[in-house]
Amino acid sequence: MSVAPTRGNLIALKQQLRLAIQGYDLLERKRTVIMRELVGLIEEAKKTSGGIIEYL
Repeated sequence: MSVAPTRGNLIALKQQLRLAIQGYDLLERKRTVIMRELVGLIEEAKKTSGGIIEYL
């Protein structure tokens, strides 16, 4: 990446980096929430399937 070494470019690149870090953190939090929901659904499915087997 070739960027002229000016103060304006430095400020712009810092802003881009800050935005990229915020986006990464947001995606990480979303991934964590989705994984928790998935684990909850798996546990619920296990309980349900166990109940069905007992019923039969």
